[in-house]
Amino acid sequence: MAERQVMCVISEYRDRRVLAVLLDGVIEDILMSDDNDGLNVGDIVIGKVTDVVSSISSAFIDLGGEKGFISLKNGESLKPGAEIPVQITKEAAGSKEAAVTKKLSLAGKYAVVSLSEDRSPALHISKKIEDKAERERLDSLLGSLKTDHDVTIRTKAEHVSGEDISREIAELAAKLDDIIKRSGSRTPFSRLYSSDDPFISAVRDCRFGEVTRIVTDLPDIYDIMSENYPDIKTELYQDEMLKLIKLHKIESTIESVYERRVWLKSGGYLVIDRTEAMTVIDVNSGKASSKGSKAETFLEINLEAASELARQLRIRNLSGMILVDFINMKSREDHLALEERLKDALKYDQSNCCFIDFTKLGIAEIVRQKKRRPLIDILNGNKH
Repeated sequence: MAERQVMCVISEYRDRRVLAVLLDGVIEDILMSDDNDGLNVGDIVIGKVTDVVSSISSAFIDLGGEKGFISLKNGESLKPGAEIPVQITKEAAGSKEAAVTKKLSLAGKYAVVSLSEDRSPALHISKKIEDKAERERLDSLLGSLKTDHDVTIRTKAEHVSGEDISREIAELAAKLDDIIKRSGSRTPFSRLYSSDDPFISAVRDCRFGEVTRIVTDLPDIYDIMSENYPDIKTELYQDEMLKLIKLHKIESTIESVYERRVWLKSGGYLVIDRTEAMTVIDVNSGKASSKGSKAETFLEINLEAASELARQLRIRNLSGMILVDFINMKSREDHLALEERLKDALKYDQSNCCFIDFTKLGIAEIVRQKKRRPLIDILNGNKH
């Protein structure tokens, strides 16, 4: 089987920079720059405790122009006025403060290194690495590490040499130690660490496989990507007759987020409604027709819908609770096939996104981690 081609295209849409991930020519994910000049997910700053609410085991943190919210674990306490290094885990949204944590961590291509909260560091391997022999190899590698930090081996470490993984872990641990050392002498609201440019991270963390090609019409982006990824073929697009943002249907894909209805190749369609509390997706048979039975037709539509709704969650950057009303099916085998397709489609998401279960009414429950604002909010300039 031929290897699938993963390409990143970086251009501008209405003065905003946008990165599209294409798998075999099909847009699977979109990342758009935000005009929020404040703190970003992953940044580490010296915060100042302003208030402690013991009834909900939480504290509020002044981040310097922004407010943060931290959950306290059992027995953990903070005092108002305390100055502590914290890391942004979720951006502020509307009236909600940014979520922060004291468990600082740095992510690389193959591993995540975090401050350990116990005497014995926690060592983990991504559950998405399923090969038994490979897990045993990585487990042996973790066992040989001499570290005081928690370490999680990422999916991209699969089949990578132990030397490369160990080197990255050592570099991340040294950088984390330096951040902690500097935090003791820095003033409140100092930024100790700035997270990677989101476009650089998107190329590094791409879940669809190794990116083999980067195309951009922005000279500065070309220079940045060439410097950070010398092994990836990077091209500067310069055709004035056809703008890069229009090539590969990037512009039309961005504008499609305003549409509630998403058509499927089978003739069925999705209806996507976003509310304050959740996102609701309805799967409809529409104009679908099949030579097979009604049950076969419904299964075909549902399987296609599972793949497409996962793609729409990524492109639209919808998060929180997502409820999906698939077309009713009577066969248990068909339900299991749908569940397997849904789980497989969701695993390519860079945000933590997982299928929970089907309710008694047959509604699929999905939860997706929120890191940044939905694409439509960025386009509209909404702050929540």
